[in-house]
Amino acid sequence: MYLRRWMDAAVLGTFAVNAFAAMTLPPAQIKEATGPGGAVVHYNASATGGDDHNGRPTIGVVCSPASGSLFPLGTTSVQCQASNGEHGSFQVTVIDTTPPALDLPHDFSVQGTSAGATVTYHATAHDLVDGTTSVHCSPPSGAFFAIGTSNVHCSSRDSRDNMASGKFAVTVIAPQPPPPPPPPPHDDITAEAMGPTGAVVTYTVPGTGDDHNGRPLKNGNCSPASGSTFPLGETVVRCSAGTFKITIVDTTPPALFLPADITSQSNVVTYIASAEDLVDGSVLVNCTPPSGSTFDDGTTLVQCSASDMRGNSTQGSFNVTVEQQQDTEAPTITAMTATPMVLEPPNGKLVEVVIGVTVIDNVDDSPYVGVFNVTANESITDDDWNIIEPLRIELRASRDGQGDGRVYTVWVEAIDDAGNRSVEGVNVRVPHDSGSSVSAPTEAPKKRRRAVR
Repeated sequence: MYLRRWMDAAVLGTFAVNAFAAMTLPPAQIKEATGPGGAVVHYNASATGGDDHNGRPTIGVVCSPASGSLFPLGTTSVQCQASNGEHGSFQVTVIDTTPPALDLPHDFSVQGTSAGATVTYHATAHDLVDGTTSVHCSPPSGAFFAIGTSNVHCSSRDSRDNMASGKFAVTVIAPQPPPPPPPPPHDDITAEAMGPTGAVVTYTVPGTGDDHNGRPLKNGNCSPASGSTFPLGETVVRCSAGTFKITIVDTTPPALFLPADITSQSNVVTYIASAEDLVDGSVLVNCTPPSGSTFDDGTTLVQCSASDMRGNSTQGSFNVTVEQQQDTEAPTITAMTATPMVLEPPNGKLVEVVIGVTVIDNVDDSPYVGVFNVTANESITDDDWNIIEPLRIELRASRDGQGDGRVYTVWVEAIDDAGNRSVEGVNVRVPHDSGSSVSAPTEAPKKRRRAVR
């Protein structure tokens, strides 16, 4: 089997081809690089007007590099040839105007002395083409920062002089005076839980005095002692000077962790939402619509909530946007066969030939596939071939007596739901032998037609 992608001018001369057939190529393309290898570029190249007198298109276009290839940085000339012999080209230029992506610290604070503090930080940059690039910051990491807020300015430049810049703030906090003493023991204390075990509470007991031997009483001999971990709920602290209550409460809602807004080209969208509570740990999150739902095209608001065991609740939301991708890529014919691929003897009869085609498409699972034309290296007429079904035809087992044998080229088109079309051909031979050649038909030819999808 031989795949034939186009024919020379001598072959095309055997058909009634529109003299005004023209190849249509895209204008020069300029694309932004998406990685060190350049960018994948898609384009459309076609031929119009090349139909025979029955309205069947006869012209296909093959380009190199093909649409969907990875084009390197710089300018590449794309050479195209139509099956009618017409040549053409256009240029694809891949450029890099994207600056590196800076990864800088968020604004942060450090505790300093009365003069300031030595501050270290980590700043990096990554470029789509060059990979890791150097970062220059002022003041640099390890510099001494004065009390107050200072802006750190950073920049990174790639090999094509694309520069990114950014900044972050460093605040040096001066030493703070000691906190005021806790409330006296005769006032009951309420504190917020800091974890599942409760909270650490400190207190002082004024006027504790001495015991009967003159020894000072530390914190009035209180139990539980100041600095103990107090559980959720109410605890009575008993001291030599009296009693008071410490109550640990949980009024803090869970922390809700939701995804950023989601854009999807599929209607079925999954996501992860979680929540953590200081006391209860991980808690259940309820979202509407739930993860794994089928979302309508457009933007849908997903609303989520979580509650802990004490009824503290929190809410949040994010958007899910479904965008349908436009299909501009033609199907790909990966393999073609003809059964039989040799017609003998050359007795002039019409022989049924079945065409086998393997086609893949990035969107359409079952694009239309069918024969739309038959050509040959010898002069043929409409009576020499007939389309029975999209992939079932009849070819006449005949050849010129003075030739080396007839080679039919059966042309097949693949068209997806978006109307994108690709064309390939497969050869069927009527070989030359020592027997006589019969060119007159031995049966009435069927009406020539193009299969309709």
